[in-house]
Amino acid sequence: MSCAGFDFGNTNCLVAIARRGGIDVCTNEVSNRTTPCLVAFSGESRSIGESAVSSVVQNFKNTVTEVKRLLGRAYDDPEVQRQLKRSFFEIVKEDDGRTGIRVQYGANGEKKVFSPEAIVAMILTNLGDTASAEYGSTVKDCVISIPAYFTDAQRRAMRDAAKIAGFNVLRLFHEHAAAALSYGLYRTAELPDNDPYKVAIVDVGNSATTVSIVGFLKTKLSVYSVAFDSNLGGRDFDEVLFDHFASEFGKKYKLDIRSNPRATIRLRVACEKLKKVLSANPEAPLNVECIMNDVDVSGYLKRSEFEQMSEDLIKRICLTCQRALEGANMSVQDVQSVEVVGGSSRMPAIQNALEQFFGRNVMKTLNAEETVGRGCALQGAIISPAFRVRPYAVEDVMPYPISIHKRCRDSEECIQLFTRFNPIPSLKQLTFTVPYAPVELTGYYEDSQHAPVGESAIAKFVLEAPKKKDEEKDTTRVRVRVKLTADGILALHSAYSLEEVEEQIQKSEGKHTDSNETENPEQNNEKMDISDQANANSAKGVSNLQSEQGVDGNANGEENPSEKQQVDHSVAMSDSNNAANEQENKTTEKGKPDPQTKKMKTKQIDLKYDETLCFSGFSDNQVETARSAELEMRARDRYLRDRSDALNSLESYVYDMRNNLSEYGGPLKDFVLKEHRERLLEELDNIENWIYSDEASSASKSIFTEKLASIKSRGDVIVQRKFEWETRPEAIAELQKVCETYRSLASSTSAEFEHITEEERKKVSDKVQETENWLAQQLPILEKLQKHEDCPVTVAQIRQKSKGVEQFCHPIMYRPKPAPPKKNKEQASSGSGDTQKDSSEKMQTETEANEQGLENGKGTENKDSGDTMETEPTHS
Repeated sequence: MSCAGFDFGNTNCLVAIARRGGIDVCTNEVSNRTTPCLVAFSGESRSIGESAVSSVVQNFKNTVTEVKRLLGRAYDDPEVQRQLKRSFFEIVKEDDGRTGIRVQYGANGEKKVFSPEAIVAMILTNLGDTASAEYGSTVKDCVISIPAYFTDAQRRAMRDAAKIAGFNVLRLFHEHAAAALSYGLYRTAELPDNDPYKVAIVDVGNSATTVSIVGFLKTKLSVYSVAFDSNLGGRDFDEVLFDHFASEFGKKYKLDIRSNPRATIRLRVACEKLKKVLSANPEAPLNVECIMNDVDVSGYLKRSEFEQMSEDLIKRICLTCQRALEGANMSVQDVQSVEVVGGSSRMPAIQNALEQFFGRNVMKTLNAEETVGRGCALQGAIISPAFRVRPYAVEDVMPYPISIHKRCRDSEECIQLFTRFNPIPSLKQLTFTVPYAPVELTGYYEDSQHAPVGESAIAKFVLEAPKKKDEEKDTTRVRVRVKLTADGILALHSAYSLEEVEEQIQKSEGKHTDSNETENPEQNNEKMDISDQANANSAKGVSNLQSEQGVDGNANGEENPSEKQQVDHSVAMSDSNNAANEQENKTTEKGKPDPQTKKMKTKQIDLKYDETLCFSGFSDNQVETARSAELEMRARDRYLRDRSDALNSLESYVYDMRNNLSEYGGPLKDFVLKEHRERLLEELDNIENWIYSDEASSASKSIFTEKLASIKSRGDVIVQRKFEWETRPEAIAELQKVCETYRSLASSTSAEFEHITEEERKKVSDKVQETENWLAQQLPILEKLQKHEDCPVTVAQIRQKSKGVEQFCHPIMYRPKPAPPKKNKEQASSGSGDTQKDSSEKMQTETEANEQGLENGKGTENKDSGDTMETEPTHS
């Protein structure tokens, strides 16, 4: 199982994968670690990523850029209207009010409208190919980064785009949380156990700036607040330079740069390069050749002048930091470290402004461009069961407050459900009294300074009318559970009505239990009652959202004290009612001998509901249709690549063969007759003319393949003659050497071959002689052969003969010597007995000799001591 992390930026994307050794950043087809977010259309083909870079200037009307700013937004959204001024491709309004992108795509150049989700899916598909190539297998699971300012519609649109691309999204991960995870997971040894280490993470990207206040512990990180400016990034600094030089060149060269799209794009690219140069140098020039009307322009700028022009933008970054501190209820002194990430954070002016604001040096320990992608890959590894990662919890928040509007007949009511910086994932419960009629619940962003710009409504949930059980009752209680998923998406978890029913229960059977019933009757309340499900789970027996999302820790974060008191009060009331019911049952038992008792129970009846998105998002059918269209385009792209490769192969063969057959030094000219060579050259010229004709422009891949096979069948014969002529002497020498070697071995008297029998030596000699006779018959024929003639004996046949001699003779001549014969056990034991017998007889003979010597009065030697003893005879 494999998992990838995608950092989906405004202009560039990054792919990281989790492996056994850690997190690796993948390189694309041109070995770059980042891939441009570009999709270009040309005829029937698409160019995605690096292959579309050249189309930005040359084919700007059909090259889609900065599609992230259009994702999940209606055409009338202020951000889309602002993007219209920067984009040179056509942005249109679709029938349902969504944003569409119109380009020329097709064999006849017809106009086609793509949704931003479809364009994002194309880019994700390209990123998936990069991850799969690096990993060695297909990657389907992924974690995708999103900015904190994304609305519910934008988050759903990103998930739809991933589905169209064929990915299983494990999580939509906030960019600030990904950067925080990259920071905290590798510093667990340095982090405290109890008192959180507070860090301000400032992310200055291409189009947005995000500031988050995060507390780190050894086992988890908690996001306290997040503030952002969705229209403040590196491209705004580029625009300052563009405005400056566009005005300067208008006065200096009388050129209206803004009126020419190609000139505008080229000047913006030059200004972006100038900004990077000024980050490392106090001053730098700007030069653009033939920007328009064949005029070369040049300019010069100092860093101090650039910082003065960008003063308002830098102040906005400090204001964003101030809002983040206010959201966390902290001061500058509470922040213990400041980390900067993002490609635009390298500007010295931004770093100096942050140091002055926080009163401390900014830290750059994280990779500015790769930390978000690495964090996404880490989160994927934590979620995936295929990896073992050090336990580290991420407690993220939702920056927008969300409320619920209830409507049933003529009654309406609103209540704030999720506060600003509510932890995600989170599950909350609503209980309200309504008549027996359908109930309409609408989730929306509160109309406040913290709400996103544009449409405030999120989704509408229509509950079916509860079924009436008691004709005397006109109202019933309804309970719904609303969840804010880990992706920050609002959804209805469950809905059911609460009906009180009377049941008779046998005393001997004890309490009757039912998964859909509760013994605690609910008290009627005319207003909606909201409770935090994390607090109510223990009393209600409901599994919390953590188990559904597959994450550890508390889904709802810190409890709301007022909500907890409310839930506890409800439980206390239920307990008192239970006590009253038990007392009533006891009284009944004393008065009547009936073993059955009556008891009131609250029964939960599930309610069906319909969900309608307030923003016209993709339905399941639309996602499947877009998925099928993407697969067809991928198949078409693959076919066009194969067709282009076939055309290039044919064209390359024509040029190479014509050069090789040239009479002016062509290496193949001597290996073909002149008339045949001229005929073949004429055919090559005809193929070349056909390649550049209109017929070839519409020809299929099979035609190119057939023409290449036809011309190669004639050209390969000539190439083979040259090969045979050049390699034949070497092959003959090799065969002769092999024969000579085994002839000498067969007649060798060396001890190494003394175990080879005469019969075996004769077999080797006969094989060698047979091969030499065959070669002697072929040599006269080969010596008379001309270069342009086909050889009757090929080099392959000669080498096969050498191989045959080797395979036949080698096992015979290099057969191992047989091992010497071994004595059996009976012979060995018999020899040992004879030796012992001889030794015993020898010792007995020596003893008798010594005794005889003593009798004769002769001295003997004591062999044990080595001394000489003499005995003299006695005289009488």
